[in-house]
Amino acid sequence: MKLKLALLATAAYAAMMFSASAVTVTIQLGGNPFGPSIVTSGNAMLPAGSVAKVGFFDGLTAGDVTTLASSNDPAQINAAFTQFGADIALGGAFSAYFGVATGDNAAPVGGSQIYVWVLSGSNDPLAAAEHGLFSNGNLFPSGDAAGQQAFGFVNGDAGQSPTAVGGVGSTSGTPGDINSLQLQTVTPIPEPSVSLFALAGALGLLLQRRRRR
Repeated sequence: MKLKLALLATAAYAAMMFSASAVTVTIQLGGNPFGPSIVTSGNAMLPAGSVAKVGFFDGLTAGDVTTLASSNDPAQINAAFTQFGADIALGGAFSAYFGVATGDNAAPVGGSQIYVWVLSGSNDPLAAAEHGLFSNGNLFPSGDAAGQQAFGFVNGDAGQSPTAVGGVGSTSGTPGDINSLQLQTVTPIPEPSVSLFALAGALGLLLQRRRRR
């Protein structure tokens, strides 16, 4: 009986500590009020249906995320990406000027690096024709640090300038007089096994043609 009471007391204490440390935080997305802050690879406004997903990569270092993103493969990125809050709708002239993602900062959220993954024309990473993965080095507030963390989408904002991660996107979009973030066409690099399979198939066809001669 004493053991049971001790276990119950431990569980209650853990629950109390969890509720005390997990607080609500908001990630505020901001941009250029005079024009689009995110543009397509062709420097056009994002189409309807475009979204921004705020999140993090649990257990991966910034270098790991860069390597992962360099594949430009949404399936690989999506498998490692943990979304925070709900999708933020984008599209039109004021893309990403307003938008928030809200949730609690329970582990492993608190202290993780904030990433914003923008998908063009779809909220499904596997259906979007273009995407961009951005970070400005800011972290999700941890502990009892409730409140708001800003994430500026305009390249040049003091202390908020984001960069494209692993070459997925760029900061070369130039609508108006303020540089904006630009998405990239989805062109995943084939896996080595896929490339080898394709090469083997080509060699097989070549040998077959020679035999016919």
